[in-house]
Amino acid sequence: MEPDRRLSSWKEIAAYLGVSVRTAQRWERTESLPARRHKHEVLSSVFAYPSELDVWWHSRPDLQRLSREARVASPSTAVLPFINMNRDEENEILSDGLTEELINALTRVEGLQVVARTSAFQFKGKSADIRTVGRRLGVQTILEGSLRRAGDRLRVTAKLINVADGCHLWSERFDRRMTDLFDLQEEIARAIVEALRVKLGRGRITTQYSRDLEAYALYLEGRYHCNRRTRTGFLKAVECFEQILARDGRMAQAWAGLADCHAFLGPLAGIPAEEALPRAKAAALKALEIDSSLPDAHCALGFVAAVFEYDWPCAEGHFRSALDLHPGHANSHLWYGGHVLAPLARLQEAAIHARRALELDPLSPPAMSSLGASWLMLRQPDQAVSACKRALELDPGYPLAHRWLGEAYLLTDMYDQAACAFSKIEAPVIAAGFLGYCHAHRGRQDEARRVLRELEQAVRPSAACQIAILHLGLGDKDAALDWLHKACEERSMGVHWLKVEPIWDPLRGDPRFTDVLKELRLSD
Repeated sequence: MEPDRRLSSWKEIAAYLGVSVRTAQRWERTESLPARRHKHEVLSSVFAYPSELDVWWHSRPDLQRLSREARVASPSTAVLPFINMNRDEENEILSDGLTEELINALTRVEGLQVVARTSAFQFKGKSADIRTVGRRLGVQTILEGSLRRAGDRLRVTAKLINVADGCHLWSERFDRRMTDLFDLQEEIARAIVEALRVKLGRGRITTQYSRDLEAYALYLEGRYHCNRRTRTGFLKAVECFEQILARDGRMAQAWAGLADCHAFLGPLAGIPAEEALPRAKAAALKALEIDSSLPDAHCALGFVAAVFEYDWPCAEGHFRSALDLHPGHANSHLWYGGHVLAPLARLQEAAIHARRALELDPLSPPAMSSLGASWLMLRQPDQAVSACKRALELDPGYPLAHRWLGEAYLLTDMYDQAACAFSKIEAPVIAAGFLGYCHAHRGRQDEARRVLRELEQAVRPSAACQIAILHLGLGDKDAALDWLHKACEERSMGVHWLKVEPIWDPLRGDPRFTDVLKELRLSD
């Protein structure tokens, strides 16, 4: 834990604990919350150390229970994917886009708990009892609806349902022109907030985009492909965002989407870091230049600073900015914990943010597998296996869940089970080295060396970390360390977890391993 790391306001302290500012201030007065002040004793100069908060928080299960109960007592809702009555891909993108915009808008309403997109979309195309859905998502109300388009005319139906008894709290049918789409989104969002009796501030709830409907349609298509989180999806999304920016270079959300794509395309498409990094960073900076309040752009910059640049203070600053702007932004919690706090060995903090992401997005495979990763890095394989299996129940093909599951099995020398998990991952940059490692430990040296040759001959810049893992499995520590140096230079996928990932434990006593950590700026 870094001794000088601090939370510098009540807002940061409250966001870290997942409570309101008023609650955090009350706990200082009545529950000995370890807040500090500078010598001049000005109220606004409060600060706190996460390490001290962690110790205090873990000693107070009573307050943890009250905090959970308070969140349950707050108005809560989930927006299920609107049904596309046209049954075609073009309007599928439109109906998904409407759903996502309503989720994003309602999430920004203070005092309203809203389930994040990933969990809500678990129910897309499924017929399920509303009470069952509400129980699984942990919400009091469900918003569901449908969209039908005929030329430039839209018909949208929406209804808000009380989970407890299945009764409608509000329902409406809207007949509008496509040109009224932005105002329609605002109208529905406001109606939901009023029906839930949540206090509403001034100004719009929904995001103001370009008034160019074609540009907006391209944006929805780009997000649709980006949300698939695959190489093909990212490439298609890049095309959409670039077309938008050719029409309207001031659309900040398109720049943020482009940054997100380039950040992930590097390792997935084998694009060298020196190409992927500038593209992702430039797009995110442009987004913030246009609109500094976009948490997604701060997330992209935080990801780039951590994974590509090993600039941990910069990365942390961006994620904290994202959480200041939007405390309920599930991805900010997820990425901050997984790509900054965990690499820095601040594992208890990382686990707190993983759990908070899971509260916001309870059926999210990435959030659940991130919790599994936290358990793995804490050397708790049984809990890691349990969390990863739950993630795979939600999405049997989610690659990182298979990766963390396989590593958890390695901790207990269950090489057959680990190999089975790793074999289900298609992308070689995620697991090919792990699979070869398993072959080596199962006595299949020839098979392990065949995988090694294939990786080395592929000349994929992001595979260096996997090659190092395979050399380690074959017992060649010198080669493993050489390839780890290359992995640092090439910004190979996963190398930023070097300080805490169990697979590297056999190398920790070697001074050359400490040198690698220094390259990553992770040495103590």
